[in-house]
Amino acid sequence: MARLRAICGAQTVDAERKFPGDGFLGHVTDVSALPELGWFVGLEQHYALLRALGCPDPKWFMGFVIQKPPHSPGLYWHQDWWGWSDEVSFGDRPPLLVLAFYLRDVGTENGCLRVLRGTHRRRHALHAEMGRTAELLGDDGERRAHPLLASLPDAVDVPVRAGDMVVQDARLLHATHPNASPDWRPMIFLSVIPDMAWLSEAVQATVEIKRPKVERSWPAQHYDLVCARQARYHGTAAPALINRTALPRGSGAQADGATRVR
Repeated sequence: MARLRAICGAQTVDAERKFPGDGFLGHVTDVSALPELGWFVGLEQHYALLRALGCPDPKWFMGFVIQKPPHSPGLYWHQDWWGWSDEVSFGDRPPLLVLAFYLRDVGTENGCLRVLRGTHRRRHALHAEMGRTAELLGDDGERRAHPLLASLPDAVDVPVRAGDMVVQDARLLHATHPNASPDWRPMIFLSVIPDMAWLSEAVQATVEIKRPKVERSWPAQHYDLVCARQARYHGTAAPALINRTALPRGSGAQADGATRVR
């Protein structure tokens, strides 16, 4: 834990660095820029747990160190899956999992997770609001009243202790409470594909394009720790559209906001 805290704490030096496009998420560093986290990404315990949960062949996709600053707003309602143009998005099995590792105790007072149960498999009114984050701030930079910032009565809080890991279907609608404390709230976020072979080849091709190419940038002693863990695709299929809007099944691939990756 001390080793992880030291690595993550070093990322708060540039406290003005924000996730592109909004000021709600906080200070974010791509794990691909931190080869010293290779040992953590490659830990067998992560993948053994996922296999025990029924994931046939879990593989690492990407990751981030996310530091929520002191006295910062809660993160808006959203979901983390981008493949809604593909039929794989609508099955019982999760196409993508999120592993969130917390480095300190987190509760409602310092930014704990909030989730809407079952929204990875059923429609919710908030699905119609996805992609509208540009509306959250007014021209003066002040937060507006918006459904994506609402405090919902059916939301479930997920408080954690330091060292806890939360495993989440990437399709699940979730948000966070504000961090009203004077301290940073650090966590490590890893995206894992439960079973690459189960995904369509188009989605696999998109995974290959989107995944960080750490084999090109990490020193060998760090890359060797993750090389067998990476989600890889070596076929020739055209990539799937990137579509984060979670439209109803059968809406078609050409939804507003869907883009082609190259």
